Amino acid sequence: MTRSVNPEMTQVINWPTWPQYDQAHEDAVLRVIRSNQLFAATEVAAFEQEFKEFVGASYAIGVGNATQGLQLVLAALGVGTGDEVIVTPYSWISSASCVLMQNAIPVFVDIEPETFGICPCRTISLQYAQESAKPTSFGKSESNLLSPTATLHHIFFLSRLLSINA
Repeated sequence: MTRSVNPEMTQVINWPTWPQYDQAHEDAVLRVIRSNQLFAATEVAAFEQEFKEFVGASYAIGVGNATQGLQLVLAALGVGTGDEVIVTPYSWISSASCVLMQNAIPVFVDIEPETFGICPCRTISLQYAQESAKPTSFGKSESNLLSPTATLHHIFFLSRLLSINA
């Protein structure tokens, strides 16, 4: 059996080329390379300053990758030895490994089939099903940036209900 494709129902997506950059970006990269600074300290400090002003924040910290950023957030929240952090199993390994780097315990919870994010219903079920599972914070992975995230208003509601940091 041969299937034919209806051209009227076929959508062509013209994705932009990637990465996109211009001469200013090239100049910035060359400036970093030629600075001979370990970790491009001056450039990173300037970016942090501009970024915090742009978003209206008191602080901004540049990190080398998203895993470092996640671990930094967990450290700032005081997550440590023995704490349990609810994370999605449908994510990049960093979602769990950054928890482990804090000597905490990643607790996997089912995902919502519609969003592929953490399922709030399963999260509350986990709370009551396991007496030892007293999560201290909800984890959210940066690797979900390319997919829909959990229904955050449900997560925040549950965190308030259960006195969990979110």
